[in-house]
Amino acid sequence: MLRSWIPRILLGGFYAYMIAIAATYEGILDVRQRIDGLIFLGICAALWLLIRWWRGWKWHANPLDLAMLLWIAAFALSLITNFEDWRRIAIGLWFMAAYMLGYYILNDLLANRGLARWAALDALLIGGLVVMMTGWLQIFVSLQAGGGVPRPVGTLGNPNTLAAVLVALLPAIFMRAMQSRVKLNRIGLLVYFALVLALLIATYSRGAWIGAAAGLAFCGLWLLHNRGWSLRRAKSAYQQLSGGRKALVIAAGLTVFIALMSGAIFIVYSLSFAGRSADLRTFIYETAIQMFAEKPAFGHGIFTFGGGLARLNPTPPTAPHSHAHNLPLQIAAELGLLGLAALAAMIYLSIRAARRNMQSDSGSAAGAAAAAGGAVIAISVHHFFDLPAMNPAVMLAAILVLAALVAPIPPVAIVVVKRGWLRGAVFIGAGLALFISGLFGAFRYRDYWAALTGDLAAKNWVAIANSLEPVAANDPAFAPYYQQQGLALSIAAMEGDETVLPRAIHAFEQFTRLAPQYASGWASLAALYAEVGQIEDAAIALRRLAVLSAPLLLNWRETGAAYGEYDPDNPVAAEDPGYAVQQNINYIQWLHLAFPRTFAPQTTLPLPDAVWTEFDNNS
Repeated sequence: MLRSWIPRILLGGFYAYMIAIAATYEGILDVRQRIDGLIFLGICAALWLLIRWWRGWKWHANPLDLAMLLWIAAFALSLITNFEDWRRIAIGLWFMAAYMLGYYILNDLLANRGLARWAALDALLIGGLVVMMTGWLQIFVSLQAGGGVPRPVGTLGNPNTLAAVLVALLPAIFMRAMQSRVKLNRIGLLVYFALVLALLIATYSRGAWIGAAAGLAFCGLWLLHNRGWSLRRAKSAYQQLSGGRKALVIAAGLTVFIALMSGAIFIVYSLSFAGRSADLRTFIYETAIQMFAEKPAFGHGIFTFGGGLARLNPTPPTAPHSHAHNLPLQIAAELGLLGLAALAAMIYLSIRAARRNMQSDSGSAAGAAAAAGGAVIAISVHHFFDLPAMNPAVMLAAILVLAALVAPIPPVAIVVVKRGWLRGAVFIGAGLALFISGLFGAFRYRDYWAALTGDLAAKNWVAIANSLEPVAANDPAFAPYYQQQGLALSIAAMEGDETVLPRAIHAFEQFTRLAPQYASGWASLAALYAEVGQIEDAAIALRRLAVLSAPLLLNWRETGAAYGEYDPDNPVAAEDPGYAVQQNINYIQWLHLAFPRTFAPQTTLPLPDAVWTEFDNNS
């Protein structure tokens, strides 16, 4: 008994640590947690290699091998055809490679009987306890403070991201409870299920609600089919019930029907709520379709959707987003037809493997595969309405349930790959490359973090800019370094040190050269040019700004400030915290932002009339 729980505890502890700390946004943004998490992953991978060598495990083929090859081809060709954006794309490729390696490690554990299928799902439930309890604690604290029921975020920093993990938990908990033969265990699991379901409702993530309903419906239908139920048998069983029990069955059915219909009506009605309406998504979907039309074959490269959105939409007034809130559209925009082919192959191969597993004679393993199938369906449906898989914690949950779904039953039926040593060498080499590159990136990020925060408390803006010089020199293709340097120097200039203005201009020139699609860079550059009297250059920057965000340009002209409201007595403090463009630009969302906005403070000032005259004369 204890021996069977050791893998559950170890994998559950691993997932709990990842979902609570290392794989969260905070775990990636905090430099110490980021390095610790990477080292922890390296140690876990090394232990896996040691165990498989000690026990003489063999390498096996995987049902999704063909799909994985198509994904690799899509990633490679999108990079080659968009090499000018290689630095941005490289961030996404590192994570994709890490996810693939994690998937294969889990499948290797399942194929070699180092991990039972239910043990993998139990690890999900163990880690989910941390997220669930944290979410309820947030609700409790808010209620105690008289603040009402908030949208909880758990450990994940966002209610939609929390919901994505919860929808994976619900089918697994439900199936675990239905297959449990111990009454006390079943009661405990049903309580867990109720708490997770209530927390999911509190997240107000409508796409997750639909996903959860789809996943649970699948599990319910599988249970009925597996137990030999049919419409005829159900009708016969109903007719044999007493009158009181028939009334209870009818009442239960009506309750479920009313609950589902009420939920559907509420979801439709909620589309008219301020801040939750459908038009907040439609322009994002249209952008993804337009990006796909621009480069249909191989797309624009992974992790580039946010830049495309800023290029094709005026930002502001539209808010920046890093993803299309729809997985197929995201893939179409970033990876093109080849990426969609990889997705289609993955869906087909997963369904084929899942069908084989759930028809297996092994009841417990087939039940685990059905639970994993419900979780995969729930996550997949959710990702037609949102894309919380941008968070690594969500991807870890998806990898866990996908591996438990497709790993063949029984393991001995897997065809052993010839020349297994070659596959082993590929995995070991890829793992080492990922670890070394990840560690290198983490230490470089540490230098960036130190440059931003070292003199921040003292508000020594010039020292911050100086510290960013070697960081940018070591990574000259990464635009955010120049943006942050330009901001620091702009603040120093606003505080009286006008000698730094040429350096601030140079920094924003570099930023706009590397990231020309962001209106914030051109607005900052126009304001800085105006500060030093370069009227013609300021007008040129305004023309670039007009292409990207005409409403922003108009607001600047009419109110005297591109950002917030102009206050002649305190122009630096004149900023609107709710202004959309203050959000960090898409491909630096993994970086810690020391400054609250992306505009230089000079954009809170009116531009000289000469700049507008030059702009009008040459427009």
